[in-house]
Amino acid sequence: MTELKEAANLIESVPVYEYLDEKKPLIEKHEFLPTVDNIIQELPDFRNVRNLSALIYTWLKNNNLPSITRLKELTNQESIRRKLHNILDPLKKEIENFEFPPTVENIREISDEFDDFDDLPIYISRWLNENNITPNLTEYLHNIGIMSDSRRLKDFLDLKYPDIANGDYFATIKNLRQDQDQIGIDIDSMTTLNMIRAEWHNKNFGKSMTQLIDEFDPSYDQLGYDIQWHGYPAQFRSDKLRVMNAEFQVYMLVNQTELKGFNAPQKFNSLESLLKYLRTNLRWKFVDILTGEIFTLKDLYKGNIILHHLNFQKEDLSPDNLVYIFRNTHGLINAAERYDKELLEFFTTLLILNINSLKEYMIPSSWLIGWRNIALENGIELPANRYFKKRKRATIIKHSKKYRNLDQF
Repeated sequence: MTELKEAANLIESVPVYEYLDEKKPLIEKHEFLPTVDNIIQELPDFRNVRNLSALIYTWLKNNNLPSITRLKELTNQESIRRKLHNILDPLKKEIENFEFPPTVENIREISDEFDDFDDLPIYISRWLNENNITPNLTEYLHNIGIMSDSRRLKDFLDLKYPDIANGDYFATIKNLRQDQDQIGIDIDSMTTLNMIRAEWHNKNFGKSMTQLIDEFDPSYDQLGYDIQWHGYPAQFRSDKLRVMNAEFQVYMLVNQTELKGFNAPQKFNSLESLLKYLRTNLRWKFVDILTGEIFTLKDLYKGNIILHHLNFQKEDLSPDNLVYIFRNTHGLINAAERYDKELLEFFTTLLILNINSLKEYMIPSSWLIGWRNIALENGIELPANRYFKKRKRATIIKHSKKYRNLDQF
C-alpha cells in the first residue's frame, strides 16, 4: 500500500513540476507567485492534486528559490504577518503607553483584510511578545482592565484548579460548553481555546489534559459525555470503554457449570493490551458471549471481534446492551434482523439469558450444547442447511467444535 501511495504521489507531481519549470523564469523575476490559488486559477485540473502546497514547497526548495512568504514580499504581495506588522509597527509607542489597544476589533476596523482571519489574536500576541511589550494579547488587555475571552477562560480554570488537581473536573470541550455561562464566553467561537487550555495545564501541572485523564482514568460522565445516549459516534471508539465491556466477557472455568469472573490485575488501555495479557495468563479466556468460543490476538488483528448492540441502537451504550461476538456470528444476527424476525428474537433473548447467567458466574447453556440445538429444541425454524466448514475454534469448556457459517441467509 505504501508503494502504491508513493507511485500515486510521483505520478501527480510530474505535471506540477513541469508546470513550475515553465514558470520558473517568471518566478525568479518575481512576476509570478506560485501559490495554490494562482496555480489553480490557471490550471483548474490541479484542484484535484493532493498535497499541492507540499509539492510547491518541495519544488521551491529543490530549485533554491525563496519560500512563498518571502516571494510574496518580493512580489509586493504581503503576507498576513507583514500586513499586521505594517499596521502595528507605526503604532508601537501608542500601544506601549496603552493608548491604542491592539484588539482584534481595532485591527479589523483599520483593515478589512483581517475579517476572515481567525488566527489574528495569535499573530497580535506574537507581535507583542517580539516587541517586549507583554507576553501575549491576553496579558496586555488584562493590564488595562479589559477582560478577554482568554482571560475569562484562565480565571475559570484557576477557580477549578483544586478540582482539576484532584481529578474531579476535566476541562474537556463538553464540560466547558456546559459551563460557558459561568465562564462568560462562547466556547464554540473561541479560536484560541486549545492553545490557552494547553498552556494553562502545562504551566500548572507540567502535563497535558490528556495526560491527566490517563492518570485519573475518569468515568465518561466526568468528561461530559452522556454514555447512554450520546456515546457511539463521539467517544465509543475510545479503547477504554471497549476494554471496560471486554473485561465482562473474560472468565476462568471453575467446573463444568461454574465460572470465575475476571478481576483485572492492571489497567488495560486497549483490547490489544488485554489480549496480550491473556496470552500469558492462559487460565483466563475472553470469549464470544453467544458461543463461548475464545477470542485471540490474531482475531483482533484480523478484525474478527465485533461489538454488537442488542437493540441495534448504536447510541445506547449501557453495558447490558453491548456484547462481543465473532464477525461470523454478527453476520448471522444482522441477517436475521433483516429477514427473519423470529430468529432475531431468539438470538436477542438467548444473548440476554447468557448475560444474566454470566452475572451469576454460571456457564450459559448455549456454550454447552450450541445455540443451533437450543433453537431446534424451541421449534425455531433455521435457514436452509447450506453450511460450509470454516475452521475450528477453541471454546472455554475445553473442546473444539466445527465453526460453521451460513453460505447465504
